[in-house]
Amino acid sequence: MRATVKTKATAFTVLILVIVSFLYTLDSIRTEKRIVREQVYKRAQAITTLATKTLELPVLSGNRQLLQDAAGFLRTFPEVSSVGFYDKNRFPILQTGASFLVPLPEAHGDDLVQIEHENSFTFLAPVFTIQSQEDMDLIHDSGT
Repeated sequence: MRATVKTKATAFTVLILVIVSFLYTLDSIRTEKRIVREQVYKRAQAITTLATKTLELPVLSGNRQLLQDAAGFLRTFPEVSSVGFYDKNRFPILQTGASFLVPLPEAHGDDLVQIEHENSFTFLAPVFTIQSQEDMDLIHDSGT
């Protein structure tokens, strides 16, 4: 059976529609993944910022009970699967939930470090204190 021009044109049009539909679907999926990734990143960044502001005292004190309470507070967020606290030498003080990267990447100043894995994100935020010379003088004066 010979294909007429009308049949050829219809088959070509259907083929083009299928290809365009497939490409549009791939683009939509890629765009949706990007949007979800940006939302997850913004939410995680907000949680990490909140953690660095509200948990500064437990981290700087090194009190294990305060650190456990702080980790419990952070674990109340459904997006948080694990919490870890490390000393300035990057040794673990307390860790709850899934294990972390070993070794930890270098933090640069007070910058938030984000590491993207296949199924998760890891956010590292340094908490530290800066002591002025007046603070140091006050400590030395009270000790004598």
